[in-house]
Amino acid sequence: SSLLVSGLVGGTVFFKKSLSDKLRNILLALGAGSMVSIALVHILPEALEMNEYTSFAFLAGFLGLYVIEELLTP
Repeated sequence: SSLLVSGLVGGTVFFKKSLSDKLRNILLALGAGSMVSIALVHILPEALEMNEYTSFAFLAGFLGLYVIEELLTP
C-alpha cells in the first residue's frame, strides 16, 4: 500500500511538469504520511512485544515532538 501511494505521488510529479505549490505540498504530505504510518504499523507491534515500557516511550516521544513543534512554529 505504501508502494502504491508512493508510486502515485511520484508518478504525478513525473508526468505533470508544472504543479501548483499547494498541490505539490499536498502530494508530499500524503507520501510522507503514508510512509510513516506504514513504518509504524510494522514496527510498533514488534517493539511492544520486546519491552513493556515501549508504549510509554512512544507516547513520550510523540508528545515531546508535538510540544517542540507547537513552540517553534508560528
